[in-house]
Amino acid sequence: MKHNVQIRQEAREILRGKWLAGVVITLIFGLLMLLTGAFSVFNLNDEVIFSLLTILTAIVIGYPLQVGFAMVWLKLARTGNGPELKPLFGGFTRRYHRSAMGTLLLMQIYTLLWTLLLIVPGIIKSIEYAMTPFIIADEPELGCNEAIEKSMAMMQGHRWQLFKMYLGMIGWMILGVFTCYIAWLWIIPYYQTAYAKFYLALKEEAR
Repeated sequence: MKHNVQIRQEAREILRGKWLAGVVITLIFGLLMLLTGAFSVFNLNDEVIFSLLTILTAIVIGYPLQVGFAMVWLKLARTGNGPELKPLFGGFTRRYHRSAMGTLLLMQIYTLLWTLLLIVPGIIKSIEYAMTPFIIADEPELGCNEAIEKSMAMMQGHRWQLFKMYLGMIGWMILGVFTCYIAWLWIIPYYQTAYAKFYLALKEEAR
């Protein structure tokens, strides 16, 4: 398995000359996610409808967008082509939409239940589930639970390695706050590409 330093270096190399496209796609993704939350604004006077609409828009629109975002960076990491805007909407196609909604919803429920039990198990499980969006992007025919279980199997022996990569990301994210979040437009493509490279390295090791 490749070391995190090598994975991040490969991510930087593959983004060379492509940062602008990565920034634009990240900005579009962020705006779409904000708009997804904005649908619930029209029902602020009714807390029940507000909550239900927020959950519904997250499932129907937000989850497929997250899978599409994973597709963007997975294609870049695998082929060196891109990042391109078209894969961002790939989660809404007939082949992926149902899998994106069901799998990510189930993943969120599992994570919430583990977190309610104890915070640390919740963190561990979120790390184990981290490859799920990439697995959906690669194998949408898998059942919801199958995709999650495959992520858990892939992460066996590599949880600490991914956690260390998360720690590095948190440092950059905090630094990005001091730029009024503008730096996030560069940080997110960098780490999403690194996560995609991490996933591909896990797949190669599994073979």
